[in-house]
Amino acid sequence: MQKCPIHGFFSDQNIMQLAEQLRNGKLTSIQITLASLETIQQFNSQVNAFCFVDRDFAIKQAEHADNLFAQGIDHGLLQGIPIAIKDNIKTANMPTTMGSAFYKDYIPTENADCVELLKHAGAIIIGKTNTHEFAYGPTGDCSFFGATKNPWNTKKISGGSSCGSAVAVATGMVPIAIGTDTGGSIRIPASLTGIIGFKPSYRSFSTLGVFPLSQTLDHLGILAKNVEDIKIVFDILKNPSVKTQSTNDQEVKPKAAWIAIEQITHQFDSSHYQNIKEKAFELFGHHLENIAIDLSSIFSEISNCFTAIQNAEAYRIHQKNIETNPELFQTEVLERLYNAKHTSGWAYLEAMSLREKFQFTLSEVFQHYEFLIMPTIAIPTTDLDQRYIYCDNHQINVRNALLSLTSPWNVLGFPACNIPIMLSNDNMPLGLQIVANNNDDAKLIEFMQLLNTDMC
Repeated sequence: MQKCPIHGFFSDQNIMQLAEQLRNGKLTSIQITLASLETIQQFNSQVNAFCFVDRDFAIKQAEHADNLFAQGIDHGLLQGIPIAIKDNIKTANMPTTMGSAFYKDYIPTENADCVELLKHAGAIIIGKTNTHEFAYGPTGDCSFFGATKNPWNTKKISGGSSCGSAVAVATGMVPIAIGTDTGGSIRIPASLTGIIGFKPSYRSFSTLGVFPLSQTLDHLGILAKNVEDIKIVFDILKNPSVKTQSTNDQEVKPKAAWIAIEQITHQFDSSHYQNIKEKAFELFGHHLENIAIDLSSIFSEISNCFTAIQNAEAYRIHQKNIETNPELFQTEVLERLYNAKHTSGWAYLEAMSLREKFQFTLSEVFQHYEFLIMPTIAIPTTDLDQRYIYCDNHQINVRNALLSLTSPWNVLGFPACNIPIMLSNDNMPLGLQIVANNNDDAKLIEFMQLLNTDMC
């Protein structure tokens, strides 16, 4: 697959390569950190990936990492490596704004659990990446700091809500970034920018210190250019109390099932879908078969569950601000919250009950297949601020279409990833979504490695 037009220092460098150079003396953490800072300075004005960078603090962290190396102290592969953090994740003494005017001056005094783990591993926290306000949108163009633009075409959306994290990786500003995913907020921007986005099983990573959107659906996750980097960070962030399973057998590709898009949504572009489907069957060969189970009625109900759960929990979090200072919200986010207010208590409780039922039902499907395969996104990349498009002679709501294929796996809590597979006719990245059974995160990562998906 062709490389991103904006090509920074880390576009051709992965963590293993950088770690080796740090340990054989070819590079220092200071040099790597300065390269990240210079790449951000060079490209950020074009794409608006970062909303905050503290150059002095970044260099101070790098100096500390180099001093540890000099003393023979090695905390692991992330030591001395720059990492970007989404701006809804607490970072001590560094702004955490949630992309909102409400928190434009907020500086936490402590780190989120994930940031603390990364710092203990020696990573350099280079800065904060832009997010759709309060992580409440899949387009990435609705923030106090303005839109994050797609580096493949800056007139297009980057996807959200982890827009800045995805673009920071896609442009080579950093080798890896942390984001959050409530309905697809890692996989959507990963697909639109041509990188790997990994959402683990629910609660595989601690979300303590992450500003919630919907605590039942919120997941922390990882964005990177290759699978090995995903695995390195996964091993650092994973909750040891959550048991994951491994295949330990990569000689034969496991059995995977293609889910026809019609079973999940009717808001899709048929040409876009057909291109991805053909590429998927070419990639997997006889290891991929059309699913023999009709799940359309289940996915329809899961979609309703997603809406009810997210609406109720999001409104609860923002109720006070809606009542006292509604003018501080981005207009689009405020409208969504006003609509969310009408979700009834019984609808929320019913959705929570059905969620458990469907978790069991879909787990049964994984008795027949190890992985489920489908597109990550149902429509082509849209323009900035575009909220409706016409496909196949009918109007499609962009937000609903973007979330349609990713949000079911947040309701169910199953691990899911985006892998880049090809470019569209207009040279925009197209991604494939792979889903595994609950807590089969290690299996999913091994499968991604088996596919040799270092495509960017």
